Amino acid sequence: MSQPEEQVLLDQEQIRAKNNKSLELMLKKNMKYGSSFRAGGYLGCFIDIRNVMSRLIQLSYAGFRDNKWNKAALRDKLADIRNFAVLAEICLDEGLFVGAPDADKELFKKLIEAGLKFRKERWTDE
Repeated sequence: MSQPEEQVLLDQEQIRAKNNKSLELMLKKNMKYGSSFRAGGYLGCFIDIRNVMSRLIQLSYAGFRDNKWNKAALRDKLADIRNFAVLAEICLDEGLFVGAPDADKELFKKLIEAGLKFRKERWTDE
């Protein structure tokens, strides 16, 4: 077997291990919190992902700035993003865009616009 093929197999083992660990965490949290993610629907999951991304950016910036990487916290945030993405996909499959199939789409639009405004302000203010 050539070196690249060996690396691919090693990569696949790591991918499985990371996904299995995330799955176990998600199932534990689902037992603890139930199906509460459905209350916010896709939008709620989207907001959770955005919040986790914001924290991930802060942790990464601190790592670059201080040359000290909090790998455990970074791993936790990356797992949270994976898991919220799965929950968001479940909401999409069920038509739960803003917590209910008949929810106000204007609310979704306003929240997205607010998120984009936040992102723009976050990156332009020094």
